[in-house]
Amino acid sequence: MCETDFKSEYKEKILDYKLWIGKAEELLEVAGLLEPEITKMWGKMREGGSIKEHYITTYFMLSSYALENLLKALSSKPLYLIGSKEVTLCTLEDTPSATALINME
Repeated sequence: MCETDFKSEYKEKILDYKLWIGKAEELLEVAGLLEPEITKMWGKMREGGSIKEHYITTYFMLSSYALENLLKALSSKPLYLIGSKEVTLCTLEDTPSATALINME
């Protein structure tokens, strides 16, 4: 794949709000797998047991990444249509970090 194809594909994917939502749902699904273990741990803690912090921190890390992806989806989703043109909250050119990634050599 040539560099131009990569840039085009990157631009297309980074502004696809459905991909951001899909990734957020995947992250929340995996975070949900930790919930029974966390609930069990809280029950043991009430009885004087110890906390396994890595379950909680991993759960919040996955949840926060999901929230970040939902915010990215919101920022790239078309807000409304003017005629046949979609108007978005931001464009790739408005995003300094994305622009820096595209211009990397």
